Amino acid sequence: MTTSDTKPAYGSYFITLVILIAAASQLAADMYLPSLPAIAQALHSSSTAMGLTVTIFLLGQAIFQWVYGPASERYGRKRLILSGMLITGIGTLVCLWSDNITLFSIGRFLQGAGSAALMCLALATMRDAFANEKLGKVMATLNMTFSIVFAIAPVAGGYLQKVWSWQASFVLIAVYILVLFIIASMTLPETHAPERRDINGTKIAVILDNSKTLLRSGAFMGYSIMVGVCYAALVAYAALTPFLFQNVMGLTPVAYGWLAIVNAIALSAGSATVAVLIEKLGIPKIIKAGLVIMLLGALCMLATGLLQWINIAAIMAPMFIALYGATFILNAAGSAAMSPFGHIAGTAGAMCMSLQMLAAFIAGSIAAHFHSTNQIPLAMTIIILALITGAINTFVVPRKA
Repeated sequence: MTTSDTKPAYGSYFITLVILIAAASQLAADMYLPSLPAIAQALHSSSTAMGLTVTIFLLGQAIFQWVYGPASERYGRKRLILSGMLITGIGTLVCLWSDNITLFSIGRFLQGAGSAALMCLALATMRDAFANEKLGKVMATLNMTFSIVFAIAPVAGGYLQKVWSWQASFVLIAVYILVLFIIASMTLPETHAPERRDINGTKIAVILDNSKTLLRSGAFMGYSIMVGVCYAALVAYAALTPFLFQNVMGLTPVAYGWLAIVNAIALSAGSATVAVLIEKLGIPKIIKAGLVIMLLGALCMLATGLLQWINIAAIMAPMFIALYGATFILNAAGSAAMSPFGHIAGTAGAMCMSLQMLAAFIAGSIAAHFHSTNQIPLAMTIIILALITGAINTFVVPRKA
């Protein structure tokens, strides 16, 4: 019999299902990217406004982490994951039926609000089931899957744009969520057993007390913000490059979608490297190596921009290097932030993801206002993000004796 001190065995089916659930959020975030110029034209909107629909999704995620995380401490993970799927589906339908940028932005916010459950509770369920280096390995697998989805989603979105219209991506997302909802409702186990739940978990005083514990932890705050700052590099790419590659360089939506594979390979390679080396080198060395590689890639991109080499290779090769390094930090810092807080995994997952999305929202919103005619704005954004990450790692994360 399983007690509150003994965890049941969670196998590959459980890991796969949780990854598919979390991937729904990634699909909602990325599949429509190749259609941004077409949506801007259809809704009579600007490139800046459309770029902000990338980040308003993140704002919805950031805010609603605080609903799902603490609530899951009291009510368990499963029912809130299913609720998040429903809200994501509603937001997807709002986007599908939008005829103006305001309604479309509301739909994007709802997509983010619902997918917050899929992201933060995926982290919480993984933390319920695993710990320490094993958790790091599982998170590396999770991030590797995200990189695959990150590649597939824009490619699929580009072809759907070509053969149908921008609405097609939202139809596919809605169908995916419906099918996954049915499967999860029948087979997803509850990892937060009733005897482990905090009946006071939704009380403001308890939420504040748990939050204070996390806010006072330099390691948690430092690692969580580092994850968000590095993730912002992907958001900046998503906000800037659809218009740079399509409107300035003349690529089709399909061709733009295929470029995501370059980033996906970088993310997969970075996650695979971390999975192999994290136990040998440890988290601090992994993070330092990631910082060096990330900054190197960004500086190479800046150099190609200053030399006025405006072509696919001059942008995507440095982006590959930068993302490869950033993935070291995403994996290592993410596991380091979550591991010590199994007793409040829901709140810890909520705050970790909220800080990540807020950082990405701020950076992406700033980047969306740049009128990119070359890669210099993207390069400078990544350089600044790398320097901020390095400063946090040096001055915020406590050093072990």
